[in-house]
Amino acid sequence: MALSGSFYTNVNSHWRLQLEWTATQNIEANTSTVTAKLYWMALDSYGAISSSATKDGAIIIDGTTYTFSGAGLASLSANQKKLLYTASKTITHNSDGTKTISLDGYFDAEVTLSGTYYGRVDLTATSYSLNTIPRASSLTSTSQASWTAGNNTTFGISRASSSFTHKITIKVDGVTIKTLSGVGTSASSAFSTAENTTIFSELAQTASKGTTIVLDTYSGSTLIGSKTYTGTCTAPNASTATIDNPTGVSDTAGQEKDTVWYDQTINLTISSANSAFTHTVRFKDGNSGNIVKEFTGVTTSVSWTPSSTEKNAILTASPNSIELDGQIDIITYYNGVQVRTTQTPDINYRIRNQAPTFAGNFTYKDSNGTTVGITGNDQYIIQNKSLVQLTILAANKATAPVGATIANYVVTLNGVQTTIAYSTSDIVQTLGTVSAGTNVSLSVKAVDSRGVATEVTKTVTVIPYSLPVQVKTAKRANGFENDTTLTLKSTISSLTVGGVQKNSIKSMKYRYKAKSVADWTGIGYSTFTTTASANVYTATDVVLNLDNTQAYDIEFYTEDQLGITSEIVTVLSGQPILFVDADKKAVGVGKFTDKGKSLEVGSNGVYIDGGYFELNAYNSGYGSGKFQTFYDANNKKLNMSGREPDNTGVGITLGVNRIELGSNVYASSGGGLDLNNSDIIGANQIFMNDSATSDSEAIQWARDNTPAGSTNSADYDSFRVYNGTAYINSVPISVAPMGPQLWNGASYMNDAQTVTPTKKLSDCANGWVLVWSDYDPPSATASDSDLVCHFIPKRALQGNLAGKWWTFVLGTYTTNILVKYLLVYNDKLTGHSYNDDGSANSTGAVPNDAVLRYIWEW
Repeated sequence: MALSGSFYTNVNSHWRLQLEWTATQNIEANTSTVTAKLYWMALDSYGAISSSATKDGAIIIDGTTYTFSGAGLASLSANQKKLLYTASKTITHNSDGTKTISLDGYFDAEVTLSGTYYGRVDLTATSYSLNTIPRASSLTSTSQASWTAGNNTTFGISRASSSFTHKITIKVDGVTIKTLSGVGTSASSAFSTAENTTIFSELAQTASKGTTIVLDTYSGSTLIGSKTYTGTCTAPNASTATIDNPTGVSDTAGQEKDTVWYDQTINLTISSANSAFTHTVRFKDGNSGNIVKEFTGVTTSVSWTPSSTEKNAILTASPNSIELDGQIDIITYYNGVQVRTTQTPDINYRIRNQAPTFAGNFTYKDSNGTTVGITGNDQYIIQNKSLVQLTILAANKATAPVGATIANYVVTLNGVQTTIAYSTSDIVQTLGTVSAGTNVSLSVKAVDSRGVATEVTKTVTVIPYSLPVQVKTAKRANGFENDTTLTLKSTISSLTVGGVQKNSIKSMKYRYKAKSVADWTGIGYSTFTTTASANVYTATDVVLNLDNTQAYDIEFYTEDQLGITSEIVTVLSGQPILFVDADKKAVGVGKFTDKGKSLEVGSNGVYIDGGYFELNAYNSGYGSGKFQTFYDANNKKLNMSGREPDNTGVGITLGVNRIELGSNVYASSGGGLDLNNSDIIGANQIFMNDSATSDSEAIQWARDNTPAGSTNSADYDSFRVYNGTAYINSVPISVAPMGPQLWNGASYMNDAQTVTPTKKLSDCANGWVLVWSDYDPPSATASDSDLVCHFIPKRALQGNLAGKWWTFVLGTYTTNILVKYLLVYNDKLTGHSYNDDGSANSTGAVPNDAVLRYIWEW
């Protein structure tokens, strides 16, 4: 683009025809005035021309030709630039301000220059794009097409000419809201209430809708151009509500700030995004539940004190809980049009001062005829004997508060709870006995469906009672004689009603039997003679004649008006602590004497606290001296020694039939028989208990580096015998004279045949013995003739010999010799295809004339 320029054509090398142009622009008129000048030029000192004749020419501007004529126009001085003609034209631009023009020109020089005649010197037409003239104005920011509903938006306009004016059309979701006319460089939407109402109607409770801004630019009344902008109209957030006076108490964690008493005044603060908003506030009895209360036209706050009807509606909606999860609907309006969606903040209604009521009180009585017969009054309860019966008459039943029902009764007697189903009829319930010995509380709690309870209580009069208490003895005279004295004193409980003692002894008895008798069948009671003092009854002593060689069971029996106490006392057989028998000249400790001239100890044995036990020789026939023994607890050892008459210590010989140790007592755990490096002499046989399957069952021979006292078999050379095979350190060294047979059959041992002995080569004492015999192929019969043995030693496994071919030479009763080839492994033998060949070799022997019959351990 340009507003000036030039172009030319050269004539020879010393002359030029050149057109130069400039343009000025009129923005309001959308025009450019182009001025073109045509020059005839001498380019150097050789360019002088002398001509006085009249010459013609023309300038063409954008299709319009401007001609000229004049005398002497072709004449030039050296280096002269001569203006031939100037032409101007005003050109209208396209509607968008663009324009391309064409310029051209010619000059009829009609001169001879440097010997060449030149008539018309013609330029080449040239096009130029003029600078674009600014047309339609623009908004200074595209963000001006977006705003929040209820607010205004301000427009800034960038225009090409200060004379331009504008029209702004504002649309929401395609609907025209407002048009601003005659706008210069700025304007405010300045929406009216009606216009804002239309905007909210178009938003239709959504979060936003698209906008369109059309900017029309005018020059006077002429529309120069338009520009369109799009944006977003955003609905302000719907209003929210906060409970100003919550209870701060809730059964649900985190709900305290949303919980109110169902019967309190509830204050709400409404937080709005626009002061022009109004609201409908609905208090509901549950999420999407029934509307309990509705307020309309609310601005910034609302207060609600529930009426009786409204409180009952909440109670009815919450039959099973003291908290009702409710809901507040906050509907936001602008001039009657709803803004966004309904907000539903939480509200919990907490119920208080709503509990069951009793129409009257309950009653109780003793339903045990026996105890009532004793007390004469069913309001007295005897401890552990009376049966307490509860009665709730239908006329006295509990009534539930509004909205709830009675779930059950919880009855507590002396801390013991009983749950009774609710009934509209009379309720009679036996609660059982009372274990306490003092007055107790009896309470009835009516529990409604919300878990709320009302409790009424009575005091139950309790008379303490316990079974008779017996103080009794049964003792032999002197502790061991036959005469045995029985004593009994029984104390009974006072059952005092109205100052009168209602309890007494019915009987005090006894019976007895020998301990050896299995049960009391057929054994009757004998009655004591008694005397009474207040609550204490004393029996006259009874003396029984009980054989002191036996033990006896004595049963003492006391019965009062309500119960029986029966207890057994055992009288042991007569066993004196120390009995001196003058006749036998003997002393018994814990027993009578059996032998003469002896000290006899009862079944618990002799206990010596410190010191040692000492025995003299049985009699003079056994010489003189003594035996001493004591227990060494530190080393868990019983020490025994002999003493000569002068107290010199000597070794002793233990004369016993058998020494028997505890089961599975091993040296490794400190057990076994320790000979302290002594000899065993005179032994006959040693019998082992366990099979010697490992070195831990062997005889251990010390090496020169075996640690003293070691009980680890790995420190020793182990020798053992297992199933006829001897082992040193788990290595077989020999077998019984006739080693076991490990395989038998009749096999050529060809390449498809393998035999597997029952014991590996390495497990044998020395190796395998292979036994071959004659074989008759036609009859497929092995015969016990031409028998040959071959030995395979264990050493065959060492190095790289395992799995190698071994040759076994066999002879017959003639001079014929044949060969068998075998692969020898630790656990098997594998043959060769040659071994069943039916062709005779050079000696005349046939390989299939011999077979393997046996494998023995060697």
